[in-house]
Amino acid sequence: MGKGLKKYMSHYKTINLKKKHQLVVKIIKVCYILIMDKEKAYYETQASEADYLAWYKTQDWQTYDKPAMTVDNIIFAFDPTDRQLKLLLIERKAHPFKDKFALIGGFVDPSESAKQAALRETAEETGVKITEDNQMWQIGAFTDPNRDPRQWIISVAHATFLSQFVAAHAGDDAKDARWFAVSKDETGAIVFLSPDLTIGLDDLAFDHKDIILATFKRIKESLDVTPDILHVLGDEFTSTDALAVLKCFDSKFEHYATGNFFKTYVKNNPILMDTGRFEENPQRPGRPKKMLRLRK
Repeated sequence: MGKGLKKYMSHYKTINLKKKHQLVVKIIKVCYILIMDKEKAYYETQASEADYLAWYKTQDWQTYDKPAMTVDNIIFAFDPTDRQLKLLLIERKAHPFKDKFALIGGFVDPSESAKQAALRETAEETGVKITEDNQMWQIGAFTDPNRDPRQWIISVAHATFLSQFVAAHAGDDAKDARWFAVSKDETGAIVFLSPDLTIGLDDLAFDHKDIILATFKRIKESLDVTPDILHVLGDEFTSTDALAVLKCFDSKFEHYATGNFFKTYVKNNPILMDTGRFEENPQRPGRPKKMLRLRK
């Protein structure tokens, strides 16, 4: 008999009936723990892996709390009609955060990866089908235990840079799906604009403010080396359109003219290059702009 049990048994003789019952319960718990510890040690170190996994699913696995898993997709595209970078948001039609705008996303099915779930949810909620594998990047996991009022839910966020602007329409649990121009207010805070609505970061559902801020930070940090956000401009693009996108993430680009943009940014960026060609049929007044592209 272990020392712990001997201690309980010697104490057992000197106490009343109620306390004896409580002590018996404690003894049973101690015995159970001792048995389970020996059983766990056996399956972890002596049994076959197949037997261990079968045991784990019925015993050890049950002892851990488990979060649900969702995905969120931060989708950017460049609208050629007004030449602005835009972000796709949906309006929620159900609780929680009913009638609030949010990023596209939802729960991950057991049979799919986070990326597969992001692709599926995007198509279901907005009708936008992401076909190119290199259009989507994982931003990271958001794990605050209070980020969702329903339960403990971890979200894996992705950023998607669409090379062509496409129409979006609401589906599944979205009441509305629309593109918002990425802009800043008079204080420099990020805002999203549509013809009849302005959305600030604090207006968004869940912790989507934090996800968007993390995404903008990630994009800004990569601009001098790998400005992948420029994929939204397609295969080739002008310096004017490149600046329109870049300034959404770093205010220094607001002060660049075409000439110093080439001298100080294009020539020093390892993946951005001058094609040597000029735009055909320019839609803006002035001289045709040089065409740029990202190195493959």
